[in-house]
Amino acid sequence: MLRINRRKMIGLLLLSVSAIVYVFALASGQDSIFEYTLLLACLTLALLFNNDFELISPAVLFTAYFLYSVALGPIVLMNMGRFYSYGYIKIILGGLLAFAIGNGICLIAKKRPVHEREDKSKIRFSLSRIKTLYFLLVVSWSAALYYFIKNRSYLLGDVENGRVVAISGSGALLYTAQVSILLVCMLFDIYIETRKDLQPLISKFTMIFVTVVSSATLIVSGFRAPVATLFICMIVMYAGKKKMPMDRIIFYGLLCIIGVAAFGAIRTTMSGGVSSTLTSLFTSLYVGDININYMYNTFPGKVDFQYGYTYLINFLMLLPGPDLDFTLWLKEQVGITFSGGGLTPTIIGEFYINFGEISIFIGLFLLGAFSVYLNRYFKRHKESFLAVFYVWQFAHCVSGGIANVSITVLLYTIVYKCLIMFPYKRTRRLANAIQ
Repeated sequence: MLRINRRKMIGLLLLSVSAIVYVFALASGQDSIFEYTLLLACLTLALLFNNDFELISPAVLFTAYFLYSVALGPIVLMNMGRFYSYGYIKIILGGLLAFAIGNGICLIAKKRPVHEREDKSKIRFSLSRIKTLYFLLVVSWSAALYYFIKNRSYLLGDVENGRVVAISGSGALLYTAQVSILLVCMLFDIYIETRKDLQPLISKFTMIFVTVVSSATLIVSGFRAPVATLFICMIVMYAGKKKMPMDRIIFYGLLCIIGVAAFGAIRTTMSGGVSSTLTSLFTSLYVGDININYMYNTFPGKVDFQYGYTYLINFLMLLPGPDLDFTLWLKEQVGITFSGGGLTPTIIGEFYINFGEISIFIGLFLLGAFSVYLNRYFKRHKESFLAVFYVWQFAHCVSGGIANVSITVLLYTIVYKCLIMFPYKRTRRLANAIQ
């Protein structure tokens, strides 16, 4: 007999109410702040209840990022009197509803318990994992230094535009520089695990040093996402290992958001513009909704639907030559100019420009279903960097789309699987237990 706990019962009830409110809102033929806010609140609560308020889970992190990057924006825009033809309730909340339904259905279907296990490799080498990580860190830092020296004329001064010119033809070099994210997090994993055994293999000073240096090398590229990814992954890893309380997780999450907004404001100011942390934070709430409007105005009226081509663009960028990445390509197709990087379509816009409007609902439904399977993987490998990284990239695709995370996910998976072939435990007892 299928049993559903009380929280999931409430979640499914709220999901049903959300579906009813959505139908009535569509029937009214216009967006209203009251209906939009009511439906958004119901959907958010439904997802939280269905996922047992597990803040560190794919569905909840995806929802939180969706709220920040897409869903809260229309409330601001409607208050400003700005309405777009695609329909805030129909597309944005319809997409979130599809995600919640996919998530809810699979949560009911998947009832088997999850047993944690550590990442192992069947192939083992005798070289030390810690020494290998240190060596690769030096390689990564060297790539970052070379990237900066090569492009210093672009990165000093007008950072907003210079960082875009700098990345042209240097995609592989930049990805090598940013692999320090994985390396630092793997060292952090060893630091926490061996400290629990009272036999720390990495000192606190060393951990702080590699984190600070890597943060600096990530910042010099002029992009916020890499350094944010580093700290978010470290926070999520620490939260999972230490069973961090909910209020502290929320606090660190807000701190990361403020930090990203502050970095954006500093970058704009260095480039001769005028901005502040509050302005950057406020603008981030609705810029995604404006970008969705650009997608609707461009595809398929001016540019044909892409039918999956956008997922290949960033891979083509790795080839020699000045190829544009996905966001810069999209900016060119839309035909707009602004200082800084490319145009991020959001996950909604990315589905739309590839396969049309129906794909928004199908795509987000599938992502909702996938979040349940990803959560099972996350719970089985809760203490590994790769599981944490997958969860964060799953959430991060809300703003930039799947194309913008695909290369790093593939690259880090390959590097991580290779690195766990090297043991780090030094005693026979511990080696038999894990390595």
